[in-house]
Amino acid sequence: MPKEKRSKSAVLNMFVRDFPDFTTDGNILFCKYCDVPVAANKKFQITQHLATGKHQSQKDKKSVKKQQTLITTAFSTGPKRSKFNEELCKAFISADIPLNKLSNPILKSFLENYTMTTIPHESTLRKNYVPVLYSNTINELREKAAGKSIWVSLDETTDVEQRCVANFVFGILGVEEERDKSYLLTLKTLNKVNHSTIAAFFNDALNLLWPGGIMYERVLVAVTDAAPYMCKAMVGLQILYPKLIHVTCLAHGLHRVDEQVRAVYPQVNALIASVKKVFLKAPSRVEKFRETAKDIPLPPTPVVTRWGTWINAAIYYADNFYLLKNIVKEFSKEDAHCIQEAQSIFCKKGVYEDLVYIKTNFACLSDSIKVLETKGLSLLKSLEIVEHVSKSLNSEPKNKIISQKLTAVLQKNIGYQNLKNISGFLDKKEPLNSNNVQILTTSDCY
Repeated sequence: MPKEKRSKSAVLNMFVRDFPDFTTDGNILFCKYCDVPVAANKKFQITQHLATGKHQSQKDKKSVKKQQTLITTAFSTGPKRSKFNEELCKAFISADIPLNKLSNPILKSFLENYTMTTIPHESTLRKNYVPVLYSNTINELREKAAGKSIWVSLDETTDVEQRCVANFVFGILGVEEERDKSYLLTLKTLNKVNHSTIAAFFNDALNLLWPGGIMYERVLVAVTDAAPYMCKAMVGLQILYPKLIHVTCLAHGLHRVDEQVRAVYPQVNALIASVKKVFLKAPSRVEKFRETAKDIPLPPTPVVTRWGTWINAAIYYADNFYLLKNIVKEFSKEDAHCIQEAQSIFCKKGVYEDLVYIKTNFACLSDSIKVLETKGLSLLKSLEIVEHVSKSLNSEPKNKIISQKLTAVLQKNIGYQNLKNISGFLDKKEPLNSNNVQILTTSDCY
């Protein structure tokens, strides 16, 4: 019987099975690497094409490109690039450098030249790596707080768009290496600021720290300012947190006494305000001051939100009263109303004496505020500072109004009395079972 002739399509498919470098559509044989059709009338035509140098070269090149997309290769090279991007993102965030700085061509070129790595766009880091770093950081904080007692600091402020932003800061108690460390756990923009929104934010933050369930007996101290809504929120939260001691900020309390000093001495306050205006946006007067007083800085500018700065300004004026008086006296009254006002106050009787009195009796306020703002300050040392200020103010009969203000501030601070009792217990001077302290155990105090 004669052999049955195979169709062209069957022959081409047979060649494709025998030689995987080719593909076919049933009409022509096509080389996958050279991107050209190959004659396929005889088998030797195919073997000749495979033996050419061009085919071998193209096959090697395209095989390398193809291998770069394989899963195994992607896993071996991907983590290196990903690790670099993650470390770069972490470095910028840790150093408080905005990620958009990576768009700077000089910085980007510098990093690429010395790292030999392509620098990613800021959006790549923000979308793919910032959430990972946030998750890792939260997990680290959870590990630190696991089974530990904590203290909490809660505050509310406004941002540049006048939105109310609440901040939750906490620290670990009882661990020596955590003594001077604090962590910003979360913040939230509040539509309304009152005791209920603050209490809800407090609980939400602790749910983030302890997702498995809030450890109510592990929250021992909460520090806030003395705003009424803060105090009311803490009173309500003490029902849920049985060991919680609420303390209003002692440094802020001393600042409120500082503000009382400013109110008691209006002439000194007017002098500081008027001299501030004399040198504000007046380069010629500043130059005149520097020519006359070469080794003395310009008069300080008190800021309400910078605690203790008004007392420091008064001390500066006490030290340089007559020098400032002579400098301001040389300025023309016609130039500005503030010059006339400052010259008039400088000549008033008793202004210099008030400045000296403030320096002598109230310098302890600004010094104590500065020390209380120091990280890692022990409880005993903090309370000693406040007691020293109280004794200093009570030692002078003229300070009656000021000392009464401090007494009122401390009496309203119920947590302060609790801390005094704990401090006495730690110093082995008083028992812990005072009515001021709630159900703290001995281990909670260490």
